Amino acid sequence: MIIPKKLHAFLLVIPIVLGCLVFLYSIILPFYGLVGSTIDGPYWRTYWSFKADYFVVTTRPFLNHYSFFGYWNDNNFVGSSSAMPYILLAMFTAQVLVLIFGIASVYLRRRAILAAPICMCLAVLALMSVSGELLYGTYQLGYYLVYPSIAMFLLAFILNELQRRDK
Repeated sequence: MIIPKKLHAFLLVIPIVLGCLVFLYSIILPFYGLVGSTIDGPYWRTYWSFKADYFVVTTRPFLNHYSFFGYWNDNNFVGSSSAMPYILLAMFTAQVLVLIFGIASVYLRRRAILAAPICMCLAVLALMSVSGELLYGTYQLGYYLVYPSIAMFLLAFILNELQRRDK
């Protein structure tokens, strides 16, 4: 089946843009949450790859916010594992690379550039899973939004391969 060139270009750009937008939401929304209790009272920890919030409900509730280097360097906050800050830093780097390769694949339709966001999304998913195993909490919406972004990037890759095959 031969698809007209303009329609193919449109059909290829839409899943890439949707994949980038969904993946951007997976970065913006937390990927992991942890609820527990201490002597002071119940607490909530919410994790992103680049920041975290720590909220304790006491007679005087307080919220601690950690971001970027303060977050990656604080071993007391991110868990007992010494590898955890490096996992989160690698996850943030991979997330940025997914967006860079996703935007580049709109303009450069080469096989390697179209495959890069898929591979990097899988790496982000693996890093989220590893960090989840080390923190003992529950996955949040940011984790689950990686799956549809993988599907969108994969659809764009398949459409590109079908068009190449038909030429």
